[in-house]
Amino acid sequence: EPTGLLERIAIHNMHKFDNPLIRHPFNPERAEKAKHDIEELALHAHLFKKQQLLDRISDPAPPLIHRIDMQAGPSYEYEPPKPLPDIHFQRTKILLRTSEYNEMFAATANRLEPVFARMEKEEGSLELEVVARVRRMGDGFNELYHGLEKKARRLTNRHWRVIKRDLKRIGHVSFEDLSSRLPEICNELASLNITFKYEV
Repeated sequence: EPTGLLERIAIHNMHKFDNPLIRHPFNPERAEKAKHDIEELALHAHLFKKQQLLDRISDPAPPLIHRIDMQAGPSYEYEPPKPLPDIHFQRTKILLRTSEYNEMFAATANRLEPVFARMEKEEGSLELEVVARVRRMGDGFNELYHGLEKKARRLTNRHWRVIKRDLKRIGHVSFEDLSSRLPEICNELASLNITFKYEV
């Protein structure tokens, strides 16, 4: 027999709950045992925490120095930084001056070279003192000429003026007729008393 919509829904809901959840009957003994087990576990946990606290209090604290060391981290040996290489920074003024004086030294060297070459050949005909003075001048000239760039930083303005003056004094000596005037030229160079040795 046909039924209405609301009646069909009601019948469906009634059959839907034909198998309700089966509940176990209450067991007082099991409930009591479960309660006892929970209380016993709680007591064990409480006693364990209490024992941990007692152990922590009874342990002596490490000495302060040890605690400081532990906080400071691993120790290591201090290594001082290596010194920087000895680097000389020359100012532009010194570089320009060195370049200028190198040209004067080169010009003077070109004039002196024939004199020294001739003097070596005819040394026996020259006075020993004159030869010694001229050689002393030549040695100082070569040392300063070839080491000018290294010594430039230590030379003062006065040194530069004296060097220029000495080079000009040599330039005023006439080297004409070298073969016939060698003794005269050597005497004149020796009389200048130039050593190119300057206190720096």
